[in-house]
Amino acid sequence: MEKQASTIQIDVTLDDNKVPDTIHWKAEQGGVYSPTEAKAFMLSIWDLNESAALRIDLWTKK
Repeated sequence: MEKQASTIQIDVTLDDNKVPDTIHWKAEQGGVYSPTEAKAFMLSIWDLNESAALRIDLWTKK
């Protein structure tokens, strides 16, 4: 059985103060082929070696 890979692309545009201005994402394997706007993004990843969660939360000014 061959393993499959999937990519989720997230692009964040920052203002002059490095605050997120826009967030766009796409996931072609999931059917989202063109960049789609989002107002917030939250990502949690479990680090098995450290037994800890790593987390990124971003939201736009609007």
